[in-house]
Amino acid sequence: MFNQANREKILSKDQVPYFPMPDDSEAAGEYITPEQFAKVLAALPNGKTRGGKGTKGGPTSETNLQPFFKFLYATGCRVGAAQKVLWSSVKEVNGVTIIEIPAGNTKTKRPLMLPLAGELLEPVAKDLKKRFRANDQPVFETTNYRKEWAKACAKAGLRTWNQKTYTRTGVRIHDCRASAAINLLASGVDEGLVLKIGGWKTRAMLDRYNVADVSRLTAALEKGGKFVTNLMHAVN
Repeated sequence: MFNQANREKILSKDQVPYFPMPDDSEAAGEYITPEQFAKVLAALPNGKTRGGKGTKGGPTSETNLQPFFKFLYATGCRVGAAQKVLWSSVKEVNGVTIIEIPAGNTKTKRPLMLPLAGELLEPVAKDLKKRFRANDQPVFETTNYRKEWAKACAKAGLRTWNQKTYTRTGVRIHDCRASAAINLLASGVDEGLVLKIGGWKTRAMLDRYNVADVSRLTAALEKGGKFVTNLMHAVN
């Protein structure tokens, strides 16, 4: 109610009181499955030229949103923080490209260090090296990312978030945050490291993002059932 009043300019932000989040709050995102990720990724602009003529008579260039999406999906970094990453924050440590996000750009006011390592992020590092610009310029291209995201979701057969009515009709780009938490935990990454990668302060916040879909619940019960039957066979 207070947030709606703020959106309608009835109240200013400083007039909206703070309400602590209850322990049983709803999950803060949905899970973008690897299959959905692949479909949306393929539908996003990839830097190739699209039809038409530019102001100088050449083809109009299309932005490249694929590295931005890969980075969000792999790390769980907030969209706003990723958009503010400048080339001055990109470092090389022992041959690994590191993106340093200063405390001023994180919600928790703690700096983040995110290596572009692994099969998903190493291609991102290679792409960035080809496109290096001035140190005060943003690393990721995010031109019209909201519109392009909606187009990609539609092309992939997925519904999306309606910004005008504030209603969910499918996956959102913010769901990358929950997806990263789920994928990291499922792959066996230590919870403490997951907290550091995603920039979460507490385990309770991580639990809000660790949502479960049918496939994950099914796999969990199959694993639990196998454990029980193995014990039974051992007793017999």
